[in-house]
Amino acid sequence: MVEVWSKKVRIFHSLLILSIVVAFVLEDKKEIHEIAGYTALLLVLFRIFYGLIAKNRYERLSSLFFPPSEIWAFVKSVMKFAEKRYLGHNPLAGLVMFAMLVTIATMAITGGVGYAMKEEEGILALFVTPNFELGKEILGIHKILSQILLGLIGMHLMGVIVSSIQTKENYIRAIFGDGKKKEEK
Repeated sequence: MVEVWSKKVRIFHSLLILSIVVAFVLEDKKEIHEIAGYTALLLVLFRIFYGLIAKNRYERLSSLFFPPSEIWAFVKSVMKFAEKRYLGHNPLAGLVMFAMLVTIATMAITGGVGYAMKEEEGILALFVTPNFELGKEILGIHKILSQILLGLIGMHLMGVIVSSIQTKENYIRAIFGDGKKKEEK
């Protein structure tokens, strides 16, 4: 077995899951929701920064991006139930991971700014001009982004299941446990 993702990335992944779950489950507890949102933002900023300096090629931000031809070839292989195996993220997983990072960061920002403008409360209340209507609109964007994030999480989980079945490898154990088989097909 090879450790594809370091302990840093595994801890990041676990803490991000926890902060997102807390933010969704405790949405009506404003202070806890806000802390969970900013925690998620800090984790995403850590992951982006770490992705720029990581020595492990599978942890680099650049590993999430593939040429369109490789993405299309991967989609075709999945549709034929002959998924090409990747040691790190596959082309679709890379797209979903990047979209999740951007969505989470944008959610945290729109949530913080919208809440501060509308309610005149929260960490950012010191830095924004109160504007109830604009704050309400920004919180509307925050709500739409939360639905987009749920869709991306669903895509991510479905990808883990499909890839685990097609490659006959336990992807959940790969991220939370002992890694992946070294050989690539």
